[in-house]
Amino acid sequence: RIGWRTGSVYEWTQHWRVARGLDIPETDLAASRDWRGAANLSEADRAVLQATDDTLDQGMISDAAWEACCLHLATEAERIELVVAIGNWTMFSQLLKSLRIPLEDGVEAWPPDGQAPRT
Repeated sequence: RIGWRTGSVYEWTQHWRVARGLDIPETDLAASRDWRGAANLSEADRAVLQATDDTLDQGMISDAAWEACCLHLATEAERIELVVAIGNWTMFSQLLKSLRIPLEDGVEAWPPDGQAPRT
């Protein structure tokens, strides 16, 4: 989600490749582009995606999104890991874009369909 929202072609493309290597369905990955309209995501997925969008939009997770995350992330360690992951991948997105890190030769951008976000 962060790679998509921030327009980081490297982050989106590499995370897509890793996720597909872990057998995460393309439909689930593609759903993160417009998750509010996706029917195939769980309530836990939606809570995490809302927390991500809140952080990107407001710099923090809203109370409502945090409450939803607490319903699905059972331990404090899991909730802390979520916040750290959002911050970490946001920083890497900025780093990759600022340094203009290119994709490796032969790697196609913006899987699965070459569609980039409108940023």
